[in-house]
Amino acid sequence: MSEDYDNEPERVGEPAYETWFIADLRPYARNSELFGDLPEADFAQLVESIHEHGLESPPEILPDGTILRGHQRVRACEQLGYEEVDCWVRYDLVDADAEELLQFVLRDNTRRRQMTLLDRVRIAHELLRAQGLGLRSRVPESERERIAKSLGTSTRTVTRLLAVARTPMAVQQAVNAGQLPIATAGKIAGLSNVRQAEIAKQIEDGAAAKEVAAKALVGGYRRAAQRSGASAESTQSPRDIRASLQRLIDEIQRLSPRAFKPRVKLHPGALREAAAQLNKFLGGE
Repeated sequence: MSEDYDNEPERVGEPAYETWFIADLRPYARNSELFGDLPEADFAQLVESIHEHGLESPPEILPDGTILRGHQRVRACEQLGYEEVDCWVRYDLVDADAEELLQFVLRDNTRRRQMTLLDRVRIAHELLRAQGLGLRSRVPESERERIAKSLGTSTRTVTRLLAVARTPMAVQQAVNAGQLPIATAGKIAGLSNVRQAEIAKQIEDGAAAKEVAAKALVGGYRRAAQRSGASAESTQSPRDIRASLQRLIDEIQRLSPRAFKPRVKLHPGALREAAAQLNKFLGGE
């Protein structure tokens, strides 16, 4: 807090408008996990706006300096060289528990105009935790439909994005930036936590997200084949298998039914179903 307030008694029960040193402020513990930073272009616009018009909407903080609302505004002010910033200090939230503070932060961020659909799905799902649904548990169909309706999108899209919301923030930010397709990020969500962390680290270090994901996923197919006794050289990717299935379907459809012996159980319909399931796994690519 700025020295102007050093000798004032602590206010309890209502918000107060105070000037604080930026060095005394700290981010909400889960902010980077839940939201991350704004894309560079959006952040640059925020910096320019504050430079031209000043800080029109002060951040909201707890009495201990924890930022509840306005992380990006504080970051922009710091970049502009500000040492102090006006804040609303939420003395009325002194007794709030961790869950109440989380919901306060989440509900505020649902109103951010810069949020992507993935951000909104992640927040909607976090709000469901109050109903006992952890981020890694399967969200009931009814809840996915409710989220989809509130966001104006399909249940299928919400299902995919909920899977992506389980991945590290670097992967999610690559999706938001258009560097990684949602379907590919969904496949990354199926990898182990260790593999996901390795992928995220490579993306953070500047590697192209698509290339990192492609290598990781192909490597995963090969390791799975090796565990099942197949050689890495003979392993086919799902796309190769899908193409092979389609060729078999086309060939069978050209044959007369009498060409099949009774003991042959393979049926074109079964192959088509297998191809459809594989296509669904590949995200309709």
